[in-house]
Amino acid sequence: MAETEEYSAYSTRLSFNQIRSVLGDVLSSCTVEPLEYGPLDDVPDLGISATKLGLLGGSSAIQVLVHKGQERNGVEIIAYWDSFMSRAFQGSVSTISQSGSKKLATSVYEAFREADPTFALLKD
Repeated sequence: MAETEEYSAYSTRLSFNQIRSVLGDVLSSCTVEPLEYGPLDDVPDLGISATKLGLLGGSSAIQVLVHKGQERNGVEIIAYWDSFMSRAFQGSVSTISQSGSKKLATSVYEAFREADPTFALLKD
């Protein structure tokens, strides 16, 4: 299945446990699973995939990667969705929505901004 994505990286003063708590709260209505890595991958301190089923059969999906730092921690939020061609081949069954995935990523961003007003964009 071909996918496209939108990536943003941030820094935060929240502790690792506070980051986990924010994610637990904002993603409570989602299915959250750990990301799997290969033996040569650069593995983050926390890597999760969160999916949320939509009302009409579509879903939203994001990945969140957390990297521990000395003074600030790094948080990457990646919204991803099925490409147009992928949706065309699959029909409307179980596709991942661009708008839903971006909305889910925005809700994670907003939860972090509420918990840490210094939550800062590193790269887009």
